[in-house]
Amino acid sequence: MVNKKDIKKILVEMKADEKTILFILLSSDGSINRIGDGSLKNEDSDMYIGMIKDKLFEKLIEKISKDAFQHAGVYKSNDIKGSQCELLILLSTDKKEIGFKFNYGSESFGPPKDICEIVRIAVNLTEDWWQAQRKMINKK
Repeated sequence: MVNKKDIKKILVEMKADEKTILFILLSSDGSINRIGDGSLKNEDSDMYIGMIKDKLFEKLIEKISKDAFQHAGVYKSNDIKGSQCELLILLSTDKKEIGFKFNYGSESFGPPKDICEIVRIAVNLTEDWWQAQRKMINKK
């Protein structure tokens, strides 16, 4: 198992029918990247890249439960209904990565609650920054 204090980058990526609907990359150095809002109706496929002084990375790491680590690996639902969805979360240290990959349907049972919580928190933490970037180029 990885010690949370050793994690340097967190990647959260969601796809629906092979289209990226959410991509968030937060690094301990303050770099931030984001695409989309995670909804099936997401139309904004632009990647916004920047550096932030806010401690968003640290806030996300702090909120990841120890229980989430038990879900490391690749999972595919046997009952995929609706859009084909894929959730990928990578936690990177200087020496290794821990990955979580879930394939499921938009109308069927998805990833465990503690994994969904990582996504929800990552979206909430980066939302104001993402909206500000969109506003700068007149996307609303």
